[in-house]
Amino acid sequence: MSDTGNELSEKWNEWREAFDGKDKHSINKQIFRMLFDSAIWKTINSSRNDETHRGNVMIHNFIDRSFFGAQMLAIRQLVDNYPFDDKKKNKNDVVSLVSILEDIKDQETIVTRENILLAENEIRAKAEAHYQKQIRKGKLCYRPPEPSSVVIEARFKSIDHICGVDRPSRSLEDTVSGVLLDRLIERINNASKAITSHVNKFLAHSSTEKSRQELIKDGYTPVTLNHLNETQKTVCEVAGALGRILYGHSQHGFMPTFNYDQFRNIDAPFVRSEDVDRLREEWDVYTDVVNTWAIADELFQEIGWVKK
Repeated sequence: MSDTGNELSEKWNEWREAFDGKDKHSINKQIFRMLFDSAIWKTINSSRNDETHRGNVMIHNFIDRSFFGAQMLAIRQLVDNYPFDDKKKNKNDVVSLVSILEDIKDQETIVTRENILLAENEIRAKAEAHYQKQIRKGKLCYRPPEPSSVVIEARFKSIDHICGVDRPSRSLEDTVSGVLLDRLIERINNASKAITSHVNKFLAHSSTEKSRQELIKDGYTPVTLNHLNETQKTVCEVAGALGRILYGHSQHGFMPTFNYDQFRNIDAPFVRSEDVDRLREEWDVYTDVVNTWAIADELFQEIGWVKK
């Protein structure tokens, strides 16, 4: 194997792990949480359509505010443009669709058909070695099947697509298309621009009025539910495209399948009537406590501003 092949093998593993590995920040896990929360909110929102529904306004406002904030933060994380690997101290490295696509772009010259196939053969060899080791220990273990001729041809065809070549002009020196990567990055950045601006100005930072006015001059419009849905769709489409680059096939979907009834007890009351008075008392106690914080007597004593 060539030096470049070895180098790509390491990066190929890193990109795959970042895409759907076990880390809680892998792309698939980020999208799973985003869409799972979205499905829960849609269920709650749909239940409000019945005119007989009587929900607590405070609770439902809290649900809506938390949902929209969390969804926009999730999208902002998925399009974060900090580096995936800054090759320095790794203090600001992030896992996002943009960071991985940009990292692939940076390695464009070594992401060749030959190196992709070498890297994937090495991954299969490691999986087979792990299987044999577990069998020798008397443990059950999944054994990845040897790819059939159909699977191999399908992978060649997928590499054709990401390199922008057709079958007759295939070459082991074919490289991943920088144009393709640029278009994917541009597509997700354009789709998420308003949401990114909203997070930066209203969620991650408390912008001044002047700063917000400048944002409006730049064409910012408030994020709507429809805009949120469309951006989610674009995020999933770009993630699907990245999956095809790394694995040669589309994802099976980002929503979970349940081995239990997710609607169990959904019709149960949120609060029992007999608990309301207790909850009101706890609210009043908390209010009294936090109101003392504004006086700041303890703080002034602690820093020596007021003598004890």
